[in-house]
Amino acid sequence: MDPFSFPPLAAVLEAAYRFVEGLAALLQPIAGVSSAALAILVITALVRTLLIPVGVSQVRAECTRRRLHPQILALQRRHRKDPVTLQ
Repeated sequence: MDPFSFPPLAAVLEAAYRFVEGLAALLQPIAGVSSAALAILVITALVRTLLIPVGVSQVRAECTRRRLHPQILALQRRHRKDPVTLQ
């Protein structure tokens, strides 16, 4: 089975194609022949900018895990024989 013929996936791919095509058309007067490449760069920068809060929250969570690790190890040692109490 061709995964691109699956209607929801085909619709998403078609929408993405139309978006890149439209952005490239908008950038045509500025970038000329390279407008498609510039459109992809703009989309990449936009997505990376939108993902910055996710990265920040991951760093905060890792710092919290690192700070709590000794306490978790102590609890695991103390309740080694009783997993219900550990939970």
